[in-house]
Amino acid sequence: MASHFPHLLDPRTHPDDSRRCVRVPTWETFEHTTQFITLRDLAQTSWREDLERYTEEFKLGRIVWPLLNLLHCGHLAQVLEEIRRRGLYLFDLWSYVPGSPLEAQWSNITPPPGMVRHLRRTLGDRFLGIDNGEQDGRYIWTTAEQQCPRAQSRFAQYLSFQRHFQKLCDELGNHMTALSSLTLGHYFLKEGNHVLLGAETAQALPNSQLYYAFIRGAGKQYGVHWFGNASVFNRWGWKDYGPPRRDGRYRSGPEEGSSLNLLKRLLYTHYLYNCVAVGFESGWLTESPPYALTPVGEIQRGAVEFVARHGQPGVMHTPAALLLDFFSGWVPPRHLYTPYVYQVWGGMPYEAGDYLTHGVLSLLLPGYQDASYFHDERGFLSATPFGDMTDCLLSDAPLWVLRQYGLVAAAGALTMTRELGDKLRAFVAGGGHLVVTAANARGLLPELTVDGSEDRVEAGAAIAWSDGAEEVEEHAFALCRAALPAGAEVLATCGELPCVVRLAHGAGQVTLLLSPYGLPAEAQHTGPIENAEDKPLACPFELLRHVRRALAAAFAAEQLFTVGAGLGFITCRRAAGDYLLALYNNGQRALPWRIASGCGTIRSVQELELDRSEQGAVGQWPKGHDGTGAGSSDADTIAGGDIRLFAVSVEEQAVTLLPAPQPPPRPRNHLLALRTGAAVQQEILRRPTFFEHFDGVKLEWSYLRDRDASQLRRERDWLARQQVRAVVDFSHDLNLFPGLTLLDSYPPHFSASVAAIDDVLAKMRLCGARDAIFAIHRKPENHWSDERARTEFTTRIGEFCRRAADHGVTLHLQTDHWKRLPDCAALLDLIAAIDEPNLRYALNVGHLWPDAEPPAAVLELAGERLGAVLLCAPRFDLAGQIYDAHLPVHGSGIDLAALAGAGDPLFIFDAIYPDWDAEYLDVQALSAALGGAGSPLLQANAGQIHRVDSELP
Repeated sequence: MASHFPHLLDPRTHPDDSRRCVRVPTWETFEHTTQFITLRDLAQTSWREDLERYTEEFKLGRIVWPLLNLLHCGHLAQVLEEIRRRGLYLFDLWSYVPGSPLEAQWSNITPPPGMVRHLRRTLGDRFLGIDNGEQDGRYIWTTAEQQCPRAQSRFAQYLSFQRHFQKLCDELGNHMTALSSLTLGHYFLKEGNHVLLGAETAQALPNSQLYYAFIRGAGKQYGVHWFGNASVFNRWGWKDYGPPRRDGRYRSGPEEGSSLNLLKRLLYTHYLYNCVAVGFESGWLTESPPYALTPVGEIQRGAVEFVARHGQPGVMHTPAALLLDFFSGWVPPRHLYTPYVYQVWGGMPYEAGDYLTHGVLSLLLPGYQDASYFHDERGFLSATPFGDMTDCLLSDAPLWVLRQYGLVAAAGALTMTRELGDKLRAFVAGGGHLVVTAANARGLLPELTVDGSEDRVEAGAAIAWSDGAEEVEEHAFALCRAALPAGAEVLATCGELPCVVRLAHGAGQVTLLLSPYGLPAEAQHTGPIENAEDKPLACPFELLRHVRRALAAAFAAEQLFTVGAGLGFITCRRAAGDYLLALYNNGQRALPWRIASGCGTIRSVQELELDRSEQGAVGQWPKGHDGTGAGSSDADTIAGGDIRLFAVSVEEQAVTLLPAPQPPPRPRNHLLALRTGAAVQQEILRRPTFFEHFDGVKLEWSYLRDRDASQLRRERDWLARQQVRAVVDFSHDLNLFPGLTLLDSYPPHFSASVAAIDDVLAKMRLCGARDAIFAIHRKPENHWSDERARTEFTTRIGEFCRRAADHGVTLHLQTDHWKRLPDCAALLDLIAAIDEPNLRYALNVGHLWPDAEPPAAVLELAGERLGAVLLCAPRFDLAGQIYDAHLPVHGSGIDLAALAGAGDPLFIFDAIYPDWDAEYLDVQALSAALGGAGSPLLQANAGQIHRVDSELP
């Protein structure tokens, strides 16, 4: 049964909506209709006439798209007032090229100081950002290729990419719209400073369907709408109906650039993609009076009129998602920005998982990699054997996003963390279908063991399917061994070895492909790969035949309609039984079509009339092609280059409607202790799902001590945009000697300690830290009684509280039996004696002795003075002796249930964690405690104690 998610994106329901540094527009912003983009400049002298001409006289759209230099023009105030008065939108102010001289039109031009705030105040949500335009491609073309040495890890490549765009967005005001030129848009939206995401299609750029698979996935994953754009350029020139021109090797003219057929197909497919705005790049009007629509303008005005007549297309049918690793950096095997092929991040060669990604996309979009390389325009849009119905997600996608799909295919090499495994299992248990190869299946299901050992199968091996079909694999390949659980259904075998297995899990299923990555054992092409115009690109690794068959069956099960071989099509659902289908022919010869339904008996099929002004116009076909043999569109055929829209009514059945998303709120007052000394931003970026679990970090005081104010200010801007809360911990070095002292027993050391603490308290303001962890320490060995030490602690901590208050900082004094006071009650008595309003109690559960007060009793004693809870566990040695190891609480036997009644303190995950899995398990342990019920995974480990003897040989 096919699934359908019938809900349009609403950014206001996304957990990040209040955390972003920009306000993202909604469908309400666009008046619940697809808007059209026009007018690429507002001239100094004729801007008012231009606005009237483009938006009113010729009615080309209400979104204007001027150059960034508008913000430096004397007529800006009048322009903004006119845009506001007319109810227009100011979109994607463009022409920024980093490093280029300001005298050039395309230059390092930036907004004047304070301008972005002014635009927000003046236009509100109708200010649609400053252009991050084609910069992902430019990054690969320039910055990535200059790396020396070139980073050899994908995480390091991601850091390089992120640093580049952090500076770029800082220069432009961090209120951005991204016009992508490659498939890296997820990383833009992840930053929280983009209001829209789109792509420049046609031109010399990748396949549009590929673009929007990534763009839609990013938009749904991060809660940001997308727009459509089609360019009049190609690799050899641009379409223009004025006097012929030449710019280097590029020529203009009515037959140059993108064909009218391609432009029209792109425009309407973007409309069906649920873009909030669509339009062309340029070329709408003749250049001089009397102004008239060009054939390009006729197509856009026809689309404006179509949307006015027929309204919205419904919700695009995208039941399938391809899941890639967050750090994959995947881009198509060839593209405009480098002569090198099969590389990710602009400098790392494809690995097995990347060829798997390419193989799955080639199954869905045959020939997509040819986009821009052929004069006949093949590849810009592909035939879609299963429909254009797939989004691309990255592995930080939360469970509630995965549940918007009926099918998820692991289409690259994934880092299979416990968290990702939990999400995928929960997705399947809730009724989803997961397709996964053996390399990604290890550890996925508890009852499934994929041990990693492989059997080689030689070329020519026969694959036998359970339905009686057989096929022969052309190349040698490997199959992984697996201990299959009872009830596993073997769908295909090679001799006695299973190849494809179906596993039931909860209400859903897993299709397991036992090839590691679905590829041959050896490359089928080695040595230089020719990357030439009008020639196909050789591929070293193509999907195995049985893998293609298994994937095809999974995608076909999610289809609602078929339309005929060789065509592209998009399905949108407007209401129960009411569908809008777009059929398009990307070739230059007519093809037969027939709409067949897999979701109920068809009641009616009605074609919706589109503007046909491009037919017979100069430039209808790619240069050098005249449309001979294109035929005509009728009841049985669709002409070459054509697109047609049909309203289809069915007696709907066999469609599972997926529920509206219910994302959990972002965590509040959950902080992770960072101990490596690496930059906070880098540590957060290392954890792509950080903000699902934490809203802040705990830093060692030495982190601030060792950084000067200017460095902290540089770090602060990004942390502030992400709303990262910070706590600074002095306690580990509060030890009398050799670290910090709170006692004036030896004045030189005390004075140095005070100066060091004061320095860090002052720096805390720079990084937005409002809380500090303190602890008392031992008294001097000589000439200090307990009474004198207590008096001195009372006095000095009170002084530090007042110092901290000057910086807006609250001190949290934590339990620590190894340092001074015998129990929590004594520490709370000391806090009461100090009696400062910014002094709170910090419960460290790892410092509670087994025979001392239980957490519930401590919480009751602390009452309203409780400010923080530090989560960690001690270790016991062979003699049963406890020592402070700061182990994870998961599996420690510590009862966290009492914390459910702790109010709203800071929960600080304070263990020394070996990896992300350990951090994640502690997050789950606290979640279970606060929610009152543990998961089976957690319950299975309850009562375990970390002991040294368990680590002995």
